[in-house]
Parts: sequence; structure tokens; C-alpha cells
Amino acid sequence: MTQPTPSSSLNARRRRRTARDIQNATLGLALAHGFGHVTTGMIADAAGVSLRTFFNYFPNKEAALAGEPLRFKNFDFSWFRASRQPLLPDLERLLGEIVADAGIDRERLCRIEELCRTDTNLQAVFANSLQGLVDQLADLLVARMGEDARQTAELVAALVGRALANAYRASVHDDEPTSDVVVRLTIRQIHAVGALLHPVDGDERG
Repeated sequence: MTQPTPSSSLNARRRRRTARDIQNATLGLALAHGFGHVTTGMIADAAGVSLRTFFNYFPNKEAALAGEPLRFKNFDFSWFRASRQPLLPDLERLLGEIVADAGIDRERLCRIEELCRTDTNLQAVFANSLQGLVDQLADLLVARMGEDARQTAELVAALVGRALANAYRASVHDDEPTSDVVVRLTIRQIHAVGALLHPVDGDERG
């Protein structure tokens, strides 16, 4: 990963903190009033920022609800593109770096889980927030496997994205969720799908 300068690192931390403040305000208002009744003005007031600042961070209230999306940002993943090792352990390492950088906030995850239970339409909002990461992962996989494998790469990336979303939601049941917990839950789901598609020892189900 490219090493940031002290000033850029400080600015990044400030930006992340403000984005989290806006998301937390959005989650709190959605739980209190129902997401459909929440406006961007209400969110800005609750977060203590101007409406202009709100739109500097998020294009709409749906994006604010989901928060800053996971992205590869300035990570150097040349090792992943060049690797000839088995794919799954490399995916585990890749996800570990991304999730660890984003951090885990159990209270925020619990709020998201509660919202998804009370309004199932919001599940799509959080799932869609991972689409950028899925697209980036697909491109990384294509760089690793070749353009002829793009359809397979997109399929694998979509599976990883869905498994990651499920893992974040499931991690709220852990007393102290960490990035390792989220990654472990993600990889476990991928293993489970593989076992269903390629059963061993005669354990074939259909």
C-alpha cells in the first residue's frame, strides 16, 4: 500500500470521521422516524454539518445510510494479480486488508441489522453499497486470470460481495466483532457454496 504523508493521513481520518458522523445521524433518524420520513436536511442538522457539506460526502440519503463504501483505495494489490497460488487463500488475505482498513463498529452494525429487520427494502441499499468493491474485485480477477475469464471473474466477485454483506450482518452476534471475524464468516460461506456445487465423499445433495 502506498504510504500516505502525515497531512494526507490526517485529512483522511477527518474525512472518515465526518462521513461516519453523517452515517450515524442517518441511522439514528431512520430508526426513530422511519427512513422514508428522513430528509437530507434532517441528517445534516443531526450530524452538525451544513447541507453543502452533506452533499460533499454523499449524493443522497440512501448513500448516507450505507456510509462510505468499501474500496481498494491506494492499496497495492500487484501481489494478487501476479500470484499463482490457490485463489481462495489470496482472496482471504485481500479481504482481510480491506476490512481491517475500514474498521468494525459493532454499534453501527447493530443499527444496520435492526433497520434491515424492520424495513427489508433497505437490505438492497446496503448490498448495493458494495457494488463498487465487487466491480473492482472483478477487474483484479480479470488481471489475474485473463480477459477471457471475465464472466467467471464477475461471478466470483459477485459471490464474494454477497458473502461479505452477509458476514457483516452476521458479525453483530459476536461479542467483539473484528475484521478477522468478518473475513472468516465470508470465507466460510464461499466454502459452503463450493461444497454444495462440488460435494465430496458421496455427500451429494440436490
